[in-house]
Amino acid sequence: VQGLGLRDFLYFPTRLILLPHAYDGWAKSPGGLALFLGVPGVVVGGKRVRWLVAYAFLGGCCFFFFQRSARYLLPFIAPMMIVAAVAVCRLPRIHHQAFRYVPGLVLVAFGYALVLHMGAMYFKIPVVLGAQSRDEYLDGRVERYPVFQWVNRTMKNEDVVLLTLDPRSYYLHVPTYQNYEALKHLDGVPLDRQLAWLEERRITHLFYPRTYVEESHGLAHIGVAQLLEEWVSHPQHFRRIQTFHYPRTRGKGMELVEIYEIRYADEARPTPRRSMAADA
Repeated sequence: VQGLGLRDFLYFPTRLILLPHAYDGWAKSPGGLALFLGVPGVVVGGKRVRWLVAYAFLGGCCFFFFQRSARYLLPFIAPMMIVAAVAVCRLPRIHHQAFRYVPGLVLVAFGYALVLHMGAMYFKIPVVLGAQSRDEYLDGRVERYPVFQWVNRTMKNEDVVLLTLDPRSYYLHVPTYQNYEALKHLDGVPLDRQLAWLEERRITHLFYPRTYVEESHGLAHIGVAQLLEEWVSHPQHFRRIQTFHYPRTRGKGMELVEIYEIRYADEARPTPRRSMAADA
């Protein structure tokens, strides 16, 4: 997240609406109604409307400091659409000729947005109707999903805490540690202290999506990519137990994922059963 000054804070709602390419893209943009009719809705609305606005405002304030993608702000943008609807209902009471066209413009905007998003989500229809299984759908849509399945099958009975930089760790059913911001403070720290840091958090394995990490400029910028490379160069502490090399779920090229068992100096942890069928 960049730009934490007062000016950035005040202009954030406007930029989210008017510059969607910088905040998740046009397909995820909430559109201008939440802003252009939301503000008049506050004026002409009552007490309940102000509670909705307060909820949306406080939620947006919190997310401003750590996550500015439109999709994550949706729970706070949606109430503003209700406020915009209040404006549509009450503004015509103001006797001005221009306000007669507001309901028609809103209808066109809603219709356009519904058609656009129905077209964008056509691939979800088979799984919603039961014509496609959950695993088949996720296997074709979620990067590294076959690796997640292998981990869930192989490590479910192990005392495992998995360190992962994969943003889709929701699909992992074992305990995970995914605070990569904490890892950047280990840069330049001696290896024994790094291992002590990992052991304090009871981390037993490293889920290393190598292709994803190598292509993530943000992780390289904060030094996390270099840190992982340094770790795996010490096989006495990071022993590779599984490698996945398979075509990308979406796009061209191959995906490389490696899983390491972390061995500390004073103990040898049990290794989960290796599944040869998982190799590609």
